Amino acid sequence: MIRIRLKGRLGNQMFIYAFARALQEKYHQKVLIYDRKKETDAMWHSHLDRFVLNKSISFTSNKSDIMKMSFIAKWLFFKDRIYCRHKSSRQVHDYQLKHWNENLSHGLLLLMDGYKKIPDEIPSDVFCDGYFQSPKYIDHIRPLLLKEFLPKAELQDYEKDMLAKIQNLNSVCITIRLGDYIGNSTHQVCTKEFYLGAMKRIHELQPDCVFYVFSDEVDRAREIFDFPYPVVYDSGQSQDATSLYIMSQCKHFIISNSSFSWWAQYLGTASNKIVIAPDHWYARDVVCDIMQDSWIKLKC
Repeated sequence: MIRIRLKGRLGNQMFIYAFARALQEKYHQKVLIYDRKKETDAMWHSHLDRFVLNKSISFTSNKSDIMKMSFIAKWLFFKDRIYCRHKSSRQVHDYQLKHWNENLSHGLLLLMDGYKKIPDEIPSDVFCDGYFQSPKYIDHIRPLLLKEFLPKAELQDYEKDMLAKIQNLNSVCITIRLGDYIGNSTHQVCTKEFYLGAMKRIHELQPDCVFYVFSDEVDRAREIFDFPYPVVYDSGQSQDATSLYIMSQCKHFIISNSSFSWWAQYLGTASNKIVIAPDHWYARDVVCDIMQDSWIKLKC
């Protein structure tokens, strides 16, 4: 069985689910995801309930269900957690790669950041922990994810109206991440210059394009950004899964450095899709393999 723990917000949880789903397809093992619903963390929310998902994936709210491992595996896992607690992303990555084979031999697949090729064979019972934010893990199951990351909730009339316009126009999704990114030492808010440059580039390539702005703080985005092109702002009232689906239906994308933005463009299926992204994902040195070769990258 493949056991894995959710962490982070929606975009992070989607990466973790997708990674587990990819392992399931590769090794034909059962998957159990710890959704942490019984934890008393006011900042934690399990978002995956809002998607269709694959019915063969099981979820549990009991931590003990995913911590069923040998004494040696538990010791190696807690040793990893203790070491990584106060270390930089680079130090954690190097440590986990150094102990990769030993950990895997005892049923542990631990990699907080970056990418490591998964071997052709893994133990029949494995515990995974990390963010697994790399398209290399999941590209081969993208057609499956397009079907499984669909919202369960029926669209409201205003959402249907916006979706119809987006699907019928040469639409460009612009994502602006504010909120906890403001003043963050790890994540940075993309500058106005980035967005203006990206809009100019897409407008040159697609003169008939229409810009749609999505943000975790729509009203604040209106105040901060004064765009030289006409834009349509999202209402900010939709559930996150619904909003992500509507965003993904755009033809082109100007994304911020957030996993939610990443998934919007990844789930987009337009044949001539243009994606413009920041030239770096983090404000400091964090091991990262989330960028895609097909993107146009501009200074953030």
